[in-house]
Amino acid sequence: MPMMSNLTLRISSSKVVEFLSANWKEKLQEVISPDQLFEHWGGTQSAPTPFGHIRMGGKVPKELHYNAKKNPEEPISKLLTTLSVPARSSQKVIVKVDKAGSPLKWFFRVTSGDISFSVVHSGGKVMRPALRLTTEWVPEWDELTCDLVGEYHLVFDNTHGKLWSKEIKYRIQVIAPKA
Repeated sequence: MPMMSNLTLRISSSKVVEFLSANWKEKLQEVISPDQLFEHWGGTQSAPTPFGHIRMGGKVPKELHYNAKKNPEEPISKLLTTLSVPARSSQKVIVKVDKAGSPLKWFFRVTSGDISFSVVHSGGKVMRPALRLTTEWVPEWDELTCDLVGEYHLVFDNTHGKLWSKEIKYRIQVIAPKA
């Protein structure tokens, strides 16, 4: 297999990357309409902050850090169940719902990395589509109203993982509907 030389890499990179100088705002307007650019980047679109809705990263202010004590949905640790999901596999937690209109609530945290999570009724109806979540800093909690009676499968999917299993600490509740 031939190796790519430094010269080849430099030539192909120079066609993709252009290093700009003081005229960077004008160059940006050549490829993006000024009415689509925020003022900070030389455009005419106004925004309440210099960068509009674009997050520039940086240090998260302390007041925005997750605080478990302020979350009424955060269960005490002894109420959490632990589930291990090996790499390239998935695990289901099955709950039975006896009455239509019952809220199904979940709370979980993956100790490291991400997990794909979905809720599917035993009849095959997807109640919550799969979404890959990272919960190292902020846990996942939500609920849905069960319109159908029967079994609901809460699926923790790690088939995207090649080497590492995922440990999940979770709590699931089915609450009787209000009369």
